[in-house]
Amino acid sequence: MDNIQIEKFTGLNSFAENDVFLPPAFETYICQYKSISAEKVDIYKNLILENYEDIFSKHNHKVPDQGKGFLLNLYNFYNVFEDLKCDKTESLRVDITNILEACLQKMKVTMKLANHDSWFNVLKFGERAPRHCHIIDAEKSLSWVLFLSDSKTSLNIEFPHMYTRDGEKTHKTYMKYSCEAGKVVIFPSWLHHFTDSHREKQDRYSIAGKVSLL
Repeated sequence: MDNIQIEKFTGLNSFAENDVFLPPAFETYICQYKSISAEKVDIYKNLILENYEDIFSKHNHKVPDQGKGFLLNLYNFYNVFEDLKCDKTESLRVDITNILEACLQKMKVTMKLANHDSWFNVLKFGERAPRHCHIIDAEKSLSWVLFLSDSKTSLNIEFPHMYTRDGEKTHKTYMKYSCEAGKVVIFPSWLHHFTDSHREKQDRYSIAGKVSLL
């Protein structure tokens, strides 16, 4: 796949000896793929529209009262690839798997994908995805998000400290990735990420997921 863009980020102290009194050393990659077709974007967006009310009815009671009614809070209770098996979800799984494998190949990483989970996200006016990451224990995994609508509400991926990008130092602690229909953003699951409050009348649609690396 020629449409994969990979960026490498390192901590300001990543080439020096680690010291508790110095900024944390880290090294990570973020990948972007921008070529999911408009036809498939419509198919995957309709997958959300056809199923999210049923997901609410089955799982909304499982979250605390203050979290009810927000689709992202239900991601622990279902897996798109297992609970909604059909031609559409299989097509999505194949597309994402091919992109993930191409990213690993381009990075010269020889690991296999396993335990693929996926969930829907719809941001309505005034909602936001709070700061979070997708792992608790020490594990190797990748997270991804496929944008299904254009929106000014970006995906913000956070680093442990100010970072160096392509050898240039910055004073930033996170990167903003624009929400463009058909674009996939891939990153290690330990990276915290979030969105700002969605301020558009049109809903923001995306599908996200996580896959283990073996």
